[in-house]
Amino acid sequence: MNCSKKMRIAGRTILVVLLLLTAACSDKTESAARDPASMFTAAADNESGISAERIAREVVGYTLDVGPAAGQTPSVEWTFDADEERHVKILEEQKTGDGMAITVFMMTRSNPDKDKVVLELSGKLKIQYQRLDARWVLKNIENLSLRYALGIST
Repeated sequence: MNCSKKMRIAGRTILVVLLLLTAACSDKTESAARDPASMFTAAADNESGISAERIAREVVGYTLDVGPAAGQTPSVEWTFDADEERHVKILEEQKTGDGMAITVFMMTRSNPDKDKVVLELSGKLKIQYQRLDARWVLKNIENLSLRYALGIST
């Protein structure tokens, strides 16, 4: 068997393995792509009862310094607006004395006029809640890896 034939067989084998891996992962990926609401974690799925939907609402008004996903573009100050769409997935919860640190993955984008550039953000945030009386109050948001990229206005 010559070298060229061996390379074709190896290439086909790698392609088959990649297709099998893609097929195994596609159910979850396709359902999330079809239904953005599936990015949310229900309140019953976490210890504190703080839901992804609640976090998406309560970050409104908070400002973070957000760097670019790529390139030498400068960081921007991002203030979460009430009218922007946000998708939040709770990744981890950790008790901290009288509080709770919740790590989330968030995706959001700006809602600019047609003449402005769209910014798309995605990445991890650490949301700090404190227990006051019988309720959880958002105290701080730490940017772990939230970055922006220039999008296309549609």
